[in-house]
Amino acid sequence: MNSVLGIHCGKHNSSVCLLINGEVELFIEEERLSKIKYDSEPIKCIGQIKDIVTEIDSVIVTHCGNENFIKHLLRKNGITFKRFSVHNDIHHLAHAASAFYSSGFTEAVCVVFDGRGSEFALNNGAFGAETTSVYEASYPDNFRLLYKKLVVDPHRGSNFSAVSSLLHNTEVEITSHIDIGGMYQAVANHQGFRNLDCGKTMGLAAYGAANKNIPEILTGPKKEANKNLFTNDNKINTYSYPELITNDWGQLQADLAFAVQKATQEKALSYIKKAIKLSNTKNIVLSGGFALNIVANKYYKDKLSEFNFFIDPMAGDGGLSYGAAKLVHHAEQKDQTKRKLENIYLGPKKELLFKEIGDRTTSKEVALLLSKGKTVALFQGRSEAGARALGNRSILFNPCLPNGKDIINRIKNRESFRPFAGTILQEEVEKWFDIEENPFMTLNATCLKKEKIPAIVHVDGTCRIQTITKEQNKNYFELIQNFYEITGVPILGNTSFNVDKQPIIETFEDAVSTLNNTKIDYLYTPENMRLLCRD
Repeated sequence: MNSVLGIHCGKHNSSVCLLINGEVELFIEEERLSKIKYDSEPIKCIGQIKDIVTEIDSVIVTHCGNENFIKHLLRKNGITFKRFSVHNDIHHLAHAASAFYSSGFTEAVCVVFDGRGSEFALNNGAFGAETTSVYEASYPDNFRLLYKKLVVDPHRGSNFSAVSSLLHNTEVEITSHIDIGGMYQAVANHQGFRNLDCGKTMGLAAYGAANKNIPEILTGPKKEANKNLFTNDNKINTYSYPELITNDWGQLQADLAFAVQKATQEKALSYIKKAIKLSNTKNIVLSGGFALNIVANKYYKDKLSEFNFFIDPMAGDGGLSYGAAKLVHHAEQKDQTKRKLENIYLGPKKELLFKEIGDRTTSKEVALLLSKGKTVALFQGRSEAGARALGNRSILFNPCLPNGKDIINRIKNRESFRPFAGTILQEEVEKWFDIEENPFMTLNATCLKKEKIPAIVHVDGTCRIQTITKEQNKNYFELIQNFYEITGVPILGNTSFNVDKQPIIETFEDAVSTLNNTKIDYLYTPENMRLLCRD
């Protein structure tokens, strides 16, 4: 048996990924266990490993400032290891590996978009942070760097011609302009959101329009970030543009969000086109934080329809432990096996506690409750990896309700402008949306019957939709099928099982607590057919 443990220990989204003979035995982010959103210390998630294995062949850690701390955590939990390595310079490489090894492609070009990744030394003593990278990938572990963009602080020197030997024999672009991830973060920060809450700005963008009073986002012959608008620390320069100061999310902020969405997706498309020219493949995989932008992802696919795309469902930094572990496994074992990611239910394997709580209820009875406008939280199996709830930790609702958005916003304390998602039976998707499949909810789609499902259609006529088959999630599929038989609509509204500013729940205790502290009507556990009401 060969075992590899990947650990991400960065500034946010710490996680672990355990591989046994190349297969994912466990993936989980620390926030799911600590209840601290974006938690950076992988303390509780390392504690999950001992329940599966106590002897590890290889441990690889990304972004670690104190390797003795990680070794202490492993030993404290009774975990021994043969090999241990720390890599602070593979942020984008791990993102690329996460996407490539999940894609099912034999070879691909990997494009990584990020706010800031690893830092590389420059010849003037300063450092440049990677923001966009392009790799050509093939099995077992061939990742050839084709292009890397580094952003530097202009106050720390001006001679950026020479870089670390790690980047020799590749095209390196060095600039003092922030990149697409930084621009999007700047607007999100300006609107009162956290760096990692850019999805809120993406939702707000649908309410915006072109506005001549919004400064240009991109300027100059290279179409780089407007230095008069954006500061080097990913903020909006309100000293130069005081007219952008406002205390609400009104039309001005919607127009600003629209402008940054349009500019950044166009800039990202130019990077993808560059990657295509530098490589010799029709297969494109995307990762890094900006690859969570489902609106931009659909834009690239529509513009480059002749290419095959795979978008990493673990594109955020939590996925770095997965990518690093996969990279080490394939490198050490010279493993040529393709393991296409079929689902992302990769959380801990644990028995459901308190099995006799609640009434025994069939899937058809739950579907009937949903058809009558009740909200039902679904808790089953292993939790989902990544940022999306896909039916194991979800709050479900009737997408046909005219006031469905208001109901869920009250439950989750969300901003009114944010979109909702839905899950549709795979065989019905092309009757309702302009996509063929989207199992990981990495794209948005235009709805063809938006008047029938107003609760999940955004103001621009799109929906972040998940397609589902019986093989991917039997219980969830059957619940939607029962709802379809009752209503004629093969879709359920689906939002993550949490409230705003909290991570998605992990345990059954979390589920019961959230049920009792919100206005969710029911909690359903299909594995033992139990239905719980609020206390």
